[in-house]
Amino acid sequence: MNWLKNLFSGSENKTEKNSKSSVSKPSQPELTEPNKVRIFEKNQEGELQETAGNEAMVGPLMDLALSKYNSVMSASRRNSISYSDEKDLDECIGYLTKVIELWPRYGEPFGLRGNMYFIRGQINRNKNDLEKAIKDFERGVKIGAKDISNHAVWKSTINQVNMVKNMF
Repeated sequence: MNWLKNLFSGSENKTEKNSKSSVSKPSQPELTEPNKVRIFEKNQEGELQETAGNEAMVGPLMDLALSKYNSVMSASRRNSISYSDEKDLDECIGYLTKVIELWPRYGEPFGLRGNMYFIRGQINRNKNDLEKAIKDFERGVKIGAKDISNHAVWKSTINQVNMVKNMF
C-alpha cells in the first residue's frame, strides 16, 4: 500500500492550468453522504468549485482512506466497533470509492474497500454489503496487483465472506 502513497508524493503540489481554472492542492475532500466524496478546488477568481478530480488527488485521498481504514481495522480486531468507528468505516468507503473512480486500474483500493464492506456487512447483517465485498475482492484479483500475495488473501477472504453470508 505504501507504493500507492509514494507514487504520487509531491504531485499534489503541482499546478495545472486549463482554460477554466488554475488548480493547486485540492481542499480537504468533503463527505456529504455515505460513500459520496465531493472535491473542491479554487478557480482563477479564488472561489471554490466542485471538480471530478484527477490522478494527482489519489495520494491525498489514499492517505485519508488509510487513516480511517487503520482505525476501523484496529477496532475490528478488538471486536469493539463503536458508532465513531462505523462513521470512519463509511468515510473510508467514500474515499476509496473516489480513489477507484480516479484510478480504476489498480487492485489495492478494491481490496481495501472490500474489507470495509465485509466489516460493515457483518455489523449490520447486510447481505448487500457482503455482495459488494465479494465484487470488490474479485475485481482486485482480476485487475491484478503488484503484490501477488494479495490475490491469495483476497481469494481466501471471498470464501470467508460467502460463509458469513450463508449464516444470515
